Amino acid sequence: MEKDIPENISGSLPSEDLFTPTQANQEESSKVEDEVFDQDLVEAFLEMEDCLELVKYFVDMDKVRFKEIAYVLYQAFKQRNSYLEVKKLFETDNENPLDFNEAIKITTELIDTTGRFKKLSKYVRVQLIYGLDLVRRSQEEAKVTPETMEYIEKKWKFLKPDCLRQYAETTGFFLTKEMIIDLIHDYESRKKVLDAIDIIQDFELFDIEFDWESGIKTLIDTQKFDVIMDILDMKNEYTEYAISLMSTNKLVKYAANIIDRMGLDINDYPDVQERLAKKTTRWYLYNYSQGPKHKDHLPLWKLEDLFSGYDSLLVYIIDDLCYKKEKRFHKDAKALALRNDLLDKVQPKVREQLEGIEITEEEMNIDCIEDSFGPISEPKEEYFKMPEETKVIFIGSEEEVKLAEPLLDMPLIGIDSEWRPALVKFNHTNVALLQIGNTQNVYLIDMVALKESQVLDELLVKVFTSEDINIIGMSIQSDLGELSKGFPKLNFFRKIQNLYDVQPMYGSIYKQKGGLGLSKIVDAILGYKVCKFEQMANWERRPLRLSQQHYSALDSYILVELFEKMRAYAEENEIDITDYRNTYIMGKTKLSQRSAGITDFKVQKEKLAKGSIRTIKLKAGESVAPNAELSNAEKVETPSFCIDYNLSRLHKFLLHKGFESFKIQKKTNALERVEICREGGKIFVTKDDKKFNKTLSIPSLLIRKGDSTAKQFNALMKYFEREETATNEDVDALKVDDGE
Repeated sequence: MEKDIPENISGSLPSEDLFTPTQANQEESSKVEDEVFDQDLVEAFLEMEDCLELVKYFVDMDKVRFKEIAYVLYQAFKQRNSYLEVKKLFETDNENPLDFNEAIKITTELIDTTGRFKKLSKYVRVQLIYGLDLVRRSQEEAKVTPETMEYIEKKWKFLKPDCLRQYAETTGFFLTKEMIIDLIHDYESRKKVLDAIDIIQDFELFDIEFDWESGIKTLIDTQKFDVIMDILDMKNEYTEYAISLMSTNKLVKYAANIIDRMGLDINDYPDVQERLAKKTTRWYLYNYSQGPKHKDHLPLWKLEDLFSGYDSLLVYIIDDLCYKKEKRFHKDAKALALRNDLLDKVQPKVREQLEGIEITEEEMNIDCIEDSFGPISEPKEEYFKMPEETKVIFIGSEEEVKLAEPLLDMPLIGIDSEWRPALVKFNHTNVALLQIGNTQNVYLIDMVALKESQVLDELLVKVFTSEDINIIGMSIQSDLGELSKGFPKLNFFRKIQNLYDVQPMYGSIYKQKGGLGLSKIVDAILGYKVCKFEQMANWERRPLRLSQQHYSALDSYILVELFEKMRAYAEENEIDITDYRNTYIMGKTKLSQRSAGITDFKVQKEKLAKGSIRTIKLKAGESVAPNAELSNAEKVETPSFCIDYNLSRLHKFLLHKGFESFKIQKKTNALERVEICREGGKIFVTKDDKKFNKTLSIPSLLIRKGDSTAKQFNALMKYFEREETATNEDVDALKVDDGE
């Protein structure tokens, strides 16, 4: 519905001089306060349903006040939390659509102005350029006039770097490498390092002269850690410098991320190791010190259990407790030191303090658990306890393996495993306990003692490959993965003949939300409340506490009971439970927790539940892989594309070959990608499998990493059954004056 423009509109507008695009004004423009503008006028504009109405008014009045338009857009976005307004500026189905040259000027001014509002998302500028591209494509003979090109030459340096490349490509303005480098150095000289780095990244000019040490320091100061990662991928000679700057208590986790991503050996960075360990320890100490009412509270015995064996960290805990003001912490420190024989390892001042603290036998154990076979959490009667008739048998030696031979006669077997929590990044722990059994007998197998036992392996191979035994697991992918990493000499987990995973089964059979944990599924189906207190425990310590034995055995017991309930429900609802039975072969079978069964098992596609989602990855020999949206759609003769930001050369080559191609900006999120692609009916192309699988609601293609641009182009053409081909020489020929 159209609104009348106030008659006194021209008198209500702020001075034109306020928005003169000088350098000083650019520095200060973000400080413009709302009250500078006539609020009644702003409100009138905000009531308009068509922003083009506003633009046309100013054009007709010969007073193109783009700065005011931008401000109104800013207010609209802020109030309505919507980016849709900007699209209305470029609707091509109006009776009098914008001329392409007129659209360039409007877009340029709005990009310039919106770039000054720091709270206004870059996505606004992306949409402005996208709208300009729509206008260009809607006008077959659209050409940039010399007057407009002269206008662009005056304005381009004032535009935000995050959209400069797309702007140049859409308007046809040619940027040489020298022009771009001059702009980078101009930003650098004005201490606008982040803007300079934006341009370097977007134009992939990592080989130019630039003060990278200063740039990395600025990125650290502004917490642009993802950008640092991208830079180090191209400039790895600055890796050590970046790690050294981040080796502080506050930033050590980012230093660790760099070490991990670059494939470096953490043992070469002892300072990072120590800071990581102490950072983790401080977090646990905080949870302990907050007391029982704190949601993440850990009693002292639990803290001691988690850190047992790490004497240096236990000493750190003792030191920290002694520095606290409350005397109760000092007695806890003394008890901890005595129980772990650490008095001689603490600092001299701390030892002197501890020796002066008197502690009774009762105080020595005041915070220790009263161990029993059952749940720990209070009130205990609210939590499920295994029936006394269920036998729990610990297998800790090869001689005891024969006690587990009754497994061969069990038609249903639940399996689970436990491993010590990896308290610190890079500190990998192996499976310490394997639980396997049914509702009558559960065997707790000590994988620390039997890590290379061929006797155990032979028995379990027979169990897992038997045609007559069904193995029941819960989110089994992590367990099998950990077994594979920790026990290269064993084979029992490499093939499971009949495997059911209750997590995806529950979501499919009961038509419920998938991805739930075991305790929630148990509560939903069996009505049991499961105590999870021992979930974070030291599973390598022997002997296991009785409460640990109960917790671990309960998983195997309850998986079998869950399966029997699910099978009965399936029969009542005429669901074939065997549709969820899979044969697992390690190395050939990839597990997905998002499917009705387990993706890529030897199960026919027609048996998968409707609506299931599978993670798509490129197989050996494949160059592209479509998602379901694209596979199920009719192939178009001339496809148009939305190309991911890190496929710049492919994007440019597609444009060169006459295809419609729009390059997605780096920080565009999944929802924005979907909106952009749907708006133009484009196919999203990326080499990032994680991003690809997050954008399943639009036609998408996953393209192989590492392939040359020519190979990527040829793969696209082959998929769409087109005859165009390219060579590396064809792509290289596009490098005019080295400025892509």
